[in-house]
Amino acid sequence: MERFSGIFCNFWQEYGIAGAVLVAILFVTFIIELYYYFGVYASVAGFRLSKRTKRTTKEPPVTVVVPIFNENLAYLDEGLVALLTQDYARYEVVAVYVGNDENFYADLSNLTKLYKHLKTTQIAFTPCYPVSTKMALNVGIKAASFEHIIVTTTEATPASSRWVALMAKGFAYGDIVLGYCGIERTKGFSNRIFREYRLATSVAWLASAIRRHPYGASRHNMGFTKSLYFGARGFNHLNMNVGEDDLFIQQVGTADNTAVVILPKATCFERQWGGWSWWFNRVRYFGATRRFYPLRAKTFSAIELWARVLFFASTVLALVFLPNELRITAGAMLAVRFLAVEFTLLRISRRLNEGNIVGMHFLFDVIEPAIRLMVRAMLCKHNASSWR
Repeated sequence: MERFSGIFCNFWQEYGIAGAVLVAILFVTFIIELYYYFGVYASVAGFRLSKRTKRTTKEPPVTVVVPIFNENLAYLDEGLVALLTQDYARYEVVAVYVGNDENFYADLSNLTKLYKHLKTTQIAFTPCYPVSTKMALNVGIKAASFEHIIVTTTEATPASSRWVALMAKGFAYGDIVLGYCGIERTKGFSNRIFREYRLATSVAWLASAIRRHPYGASRHNMGFTKSLYFGARGFNHLNMNVGEDDLFIQQVGTADNTAVVILPKATCFERQWGGWSWWFNRVRYFGATRRFYPLRAKTFSAIELWARVLFFASTVLALVFLPNELRITAGAMLAVRFLAVEFTLLRISRRLNEGNIVGMHFLFDVIEPAIRLMVRAMLCKHNASSWR
């Protein structure tokens, strides 16, 4: 005891209150980091929907609603066919075409001859009254024959033919079903960053939903009942072109009505249409809803991010200025945190069908705060395209 007292006195005499604060920050942020990765984010990897109370044992008939905003014939041959050939007994696909190309709509309608469970509808496009995704989805939901709705986009492709079946099982546990959609895997450093960012943001709202505080969703892979939708009078914030996922879930999601489906074959992948400019524009466009998030949702992942910044900074200062004993301790804590992050992310990536993403994660782990700062700076500027 006297030895520790002597060490403390010597430390205080040499480093004073600044050194004590530095050590305190180092240990507190280390504990916060371990709590998030082992206690919060690890729940995504270990989650089993079967642990929740089951409402019914029946497999419900499902309607998949997909708005089509451009005359993409390749989508009719590939993406839409992937929706129409799902391995599920009773479901339909409602395709809502927004446009004026009658030839394209004729090609779309002709698919109903091959696939009897396809329904099509058209909304004329007029420049003076643009149609948002919310409006197209509303038309599709009204046209749906079944109570249980799954919405997706032409930008996303299901990971398997079991996608509808696995998402439909979620309705046995809740009126809202949340699934994951990553970004397709391609070559290049930028693609790795885009995928890492999507995974990080998605893990935050998935973990929060698992902890019974839903605040986010993927517009490419989510479901809800018609009763819930019309009971809430449809999507909120109709003065915005966005928010059909996160703002809507914040309006209708509760601790008991939200089910999360975390299985590799229940995921989707969004096509990457461009590089950094494309990605920044999309993050800025859809990020316009963040200002309306409740405080709990805003701070949920921000706490970990700030703890990470402070931990890295205090570790560097400890390695430079503190005595050898604390340098070794700081280095050991950095290594433990790194292993905790890699281990947790490896488990999560397997559940979310995100292969080959862990190896270089240490780089994203370091630069993510800077990326988040740039995103926040972009969101401070009004984005007129997000509003009607």
